[in-house]
Amino acid sequence: MESVVGDLLSLLEPGEPAEYENLGVVPLFLPGKKGRGPKYLTLAEALGEKLISVTEVSEGGAVPELKVVNRAEKPVLILDGEELVGAKQNRVVNTTILLAAKSATVIPVSCTERGRWSYVSASFRDSGHVMSRKVRACKAAAVSSNLSRGLGFMADQGEVWSEVDELSRKMEVHSPSAAMADVFASRSQSLADYVAAFPLRENQTGLAALTGGRVVGVDFVSRPEAYRVLHPRLVKSYALEAMAEGSSRPGGEKGKDPAALAAEFIRAAAAAEGDRHSSTGLGWDWRLAGDNIVGSALVYRKTVIHTAFFRREEKIYEGGRIHRSRRYRYPVY
Repeated sequence: MESVVGDLLSLLEPGEPAEYENLGVVPLFLPGKKGRGPKYLTLAEALGEKLISVTEVSEGGAVPELKVVNRAEKPVLILDGEELVGAKQNRVVNTTILLAAKSATVIPVSCTERGRWSYVSASFRDSGHVMSRKVRACKAAAVSSNLSRGLGFMADQGEVWSEVDELSRKMEVHSPSAAMADVFASRSQSLADYVAAFPLRENQTGLAALTGGRVVGVDFVSRPEAYRVLHPRLVKSYALEAMAEGSSRPGGEKGKDPAALAAEFIRAAAAAEGDRHSSTGLGWDWRLAGDNIVGSALVYRKTVIHTAFFRREEKIYEGGRIHRSRRYRYPVY
């Protein structure tokens, strides 16, 4: 692994765990001011201050791409899985991107609203959501695979649609346009309760999430002020999946407390191997994998801006055969 990623992970300190319903959260901290790196705005901040605009790449649009114009004097961070809603159809970002100041960038995205391809607005707005943890994990694995084959930051669009459909089915939500945003909207109060149950801690820069007695994911953001903005949507990302899975065990297993499990997962992440690719924006995009773990990291000027690791999803066997997600073609409009 790139040493800066492993070094960063080795410095993370788990805090006091909390549990609510079937989700456990362990806050993560980075001692001192090490690893914070350059200042930047989050997507929510930049859109809220009207410093960036996000549009289709052309009047006709293209499903796997969007255009972002950053007018700010600072870079802008868009997190892997953040959802943008509006324009011709809702999308999520395929990988974490740090947009250069005063720049125009075409970014790789996936559709999360299969049943619409018509304008509802000229530009996109922030949904306030990061897609659910399981879909993020599947998407991360697909992007890593496509990068290794020279196909760029493409996800498996069919798998994303299939996972959104499955999430809607589990949550018993019917969306006329098969929109992931409708699933989040249907559980807005319950998600708010989860966010309230896991308040931001002072100087917190990340979290480890547990469901079913095991760690399912870890997110870290370099600057506490940026993480403060992202914390509620990351909690909701893990909470929605926890609600869909319906597990009754959020916390420790085998006599271990959640903080110990988080530390164990982070050690496994630090041992992951991978390779790097030029990022769509600033820096390098590392794609990483280990024993039952898939992850990525955005590194800029020797600073880990964001890293996320997920427990790999197990294959589901039905009737002696591996059940795979349905394959969809991009719709022809």
